[in-house]
Amino acid sequence: MLKVAGTVCGGFLTPGLGSGSCSFAGAHRGPSRRGGAILPDIRSLELKPDCPKHAIETILAELEQDELERLAIDIIREQRCRLAKAQELYELLGTPEQGSGEDFLVDQRRYEYHLALVMMKAHHPIAATVINKLGYTPPLPEDMIRQ
Repeated sequence: MLKVAGTVCGGFLTPGLGSGSCSFAGAHRGPSRRGGAILPDIRSLELKPDCPKHAIETILAELEQDELERLAIDIIREQRCRLAKAQELYELLGTPEQGSGEDFLVDQRRYEYHLALVMMKAHHPIAATVINKLGYTPPLPEDMIRQ
């Protein structure tokens, strides 16, 4: 059974925040009951619940350069996917559908487009923080293949 420790901040559960450190509460760290191996220690991070950027920077400070580059590549890929989804939904807004539920479909597309924009814009500061910490924009393997 996995337990998550946290506090309620602004009506939302913030796991591990406000408790002084972030760890996987409830995870068994000793030998298993079946005689298996001991799990490695999990890093403890001091995260401040009032500053998300500081919390991200604290997490990034724990990473080695190669880990940070790998993370940056994955975050860039995620940002590109979010951009492509928003673009696709934007293009669908201009294509009227035939049928009786046209108004509902247009409203649904508009909602999905706005949601995709919000999610893309919310993810952008994370990508920028990771790339700034890394100090450069890493080349993505798929970009190298296209050249």
